[in-house]
Amino acid sequence: MILFLYGPDTFRLEEKVRDIKKNSDDWDEVDTFLDLKNADTGTSLFSDSKTIFVTNFSEDFLELEDSHSQIVFYCEKPDKRTRLFKHLNSIANCEEFGLLESGDLESWIMDRAKISPGGASMLALRVGGDLWRLDEELKKLSAFVNYEKMIDEEDVKVLVPGKVDPNIFETIDLLARGDKKGALNLIANHLYSGDDENYLFGMFVYQFRVLLKIATDDLSGLHPFVVKKSRPLLERYSLENLKSTYRKLLLIGHQSNLGVVEKPATSFVLLAGDL
Repeated sequence: MILFLYGPDTFRLEEKVRDIKKNSDDWDEVDTFLDLKNADTGTSLFSDSKTIFVTNFSEDFLELEDSHSQIVFYCEKPDKRTRLFKHLNSIANCEEFGLLESGDLESWIMDRAKISPGGASMLALRVGGDLWRLDEELKKLSAFVNYEKMIDEEDVKVLVPGKVDPNIFETIDLLARGDKKGALNLIANHLYSGDDENYLFGMFVYQFRVLLKIATDDLSGLHPFVVKKSRPLLERYSLENLKSTYRKLLLIGHQSNLGVVEKPATSFVLLAGDL
């Protein structure tokens, strides 16, 4: 049996691959047709005792025909114009993982956690279709309600910042370079467009948490796009500087919850000279 898994939704794609590996008694990964033929050592290639994953989308595999073994091709963005794509579509069980939208996205959220329809709708609105981040946010929300209470819309509003705007990356870069005036101008633009202080502050907390994870080589739960966009900022922040900044963010957040600080995002930017 041949499976062909592909699509831009890397979270569900990789989850499917992990599930197949978990349910396989014996599996291997190959990237050439010769390796594929040699993978099932000691038995015929067409033995069904092993699952073989193919990670190289090469026309070298055009020689492959139907098999009794489980052979799994998986690729995020295969070129649909190639002969291999057309060949696999004709011989394999294909499953495309497109990005979830609207009702499908909200249904996915509700299947992953104990959350109300309103909470799922608010979470989808704030995060969008990035399932890597949604999974992380659902874990955080579930812990917040002690894994017992249903997550509701208010919980999402309190804990989940909206999508990271490109200006947030620019603001953090300006802070690292000591350009407090430029950073304040960007904050003012956000506020003028309707974003509130808590929303902006939540994005700062989220982004510095991401930077800390990358700086310590912990990429778990991070989408490759987020990692790629964040790495350039690490050139301007040492690990100790990141830790110090994150501690100050947590302190400002605590003071904001107590009502001591009314404008947490602006307060954070004003502290830029001390970061």
